[in-house]
Amino acid sequence: MSKAKGIIVREQYRNLIGSVFNTDGDLLNHYVSCISICIFPEFRKVVCRYKDASFLNGTGIEATGKSKCHPDDFWNEYIGVLMALTRMRVNLTAKMNRVLCGETKKQWVPNVGDIYYECYFEDGKVCVDGIHWKNSDYDYVQLSDGNVFKTIREARKHGRRSVLNGRRIAKEARRGFTRKN
Repeated sequence: MSKAKGIIVREQYRNLIGSVFNTDGDLLNHYVSCISICIFPEFRKVVCRYKDASFLNGTGIEATGKSKCHPDDFWNEYIGVLMALTRMRVNLTAKMNRVLCGETKKQWVPNVGDIYYECYFEDGKVCVDGIHWKNSDYDYVQLSDGNVFKTIREARKHGRRSVLNGRRIAKEARRGFTRKN
């Protein structure tokens, strides 16, 4: 099987990058130069990468956001790019906060077959559920949203924050659907 080639775009989504990062001018130029958006139409998938070698006196920082359209859904490139950019921005913000606050603890990633715990809201309460890691897109979305925990105790301790973060991302994505590219 040959490796799929994606379409790399950047300037076409300049306005969208500006709205996701809520900026313009020189800072927008910096973000646009650090972001690569790779679109895989045959797989209905978008991957956004941010790479800035100049961050924090040359320490550098990288972040990734992905989105994939379900086979039963209508493929919309703009929505895919918006979701991937929003996820990338959340990952980037979290990494910047960890670096600036001195937290360098690496996030735990389960192996295939391991059980991880995720949190969700049900009837106004935060609930915890154990799930087998399958290396699926769902697993990686939960991981990028900070909703993968090694123990039930850890999930209960940090779960509310991760669920609220996921709700905020969904709200921003819905709000972004009404914006023009």
